Amino acid sequence: MVGSVSMGNSRILMTCGPPILRVVLGTLFITNGWPKLMNLSQTQGYFNMMGLPAELALLIGLLEVVGGLFLILGLLTRIAALLFALEMISAFVIVNTSNVVIFPEGYELGLLSIPILFMAISFSLIFTGPSRFSLEWNIIKRELVPGGKEILQALK
Repeated sequence: MVGSVSMGNSRILMTCGPPILRVVLGTLFITNGWPKLMNLSQTQGYFNMMGLPAELALLIGLLEVVGGLFLILGLLTRIAALLFALEMISAFVIVNTSNVVIFPEGYELGLLSIPILFMAISFSLIFTGPSRFSLEWNIIKRELVPGGKEILQALK
């Protein structure tokens, strides 16, 4: 049937979609967090300019690197995704209310779309969980934050 998704296709999407999102988002957060940690004093200065405590720079850098690694591996996926969603909501609000970040005219929406995209992917992973291709499912044999596995089982 054209335009409809069969149950078999739905299972494939639920199995293959989340690992792709996990790896992409995890990699992007690691590549954004690593420089924060490597030049912590500069990051702390930037956070101060934004009106944030300098101590938050280390916490955000660690969240992005360690949380990104957890996403890639499929470990504590829902928790990492929730923390990333909260970080992106905060980043969006702070950037939009701060006078420190100046966007070139015409580029405002394009640059602000990045935290929105990261937030959307994070929410997707909160709802779907890690999927079958993850440490949680293959090594630990259960999702550490339950929910998604039962949904996939119901689709069988």
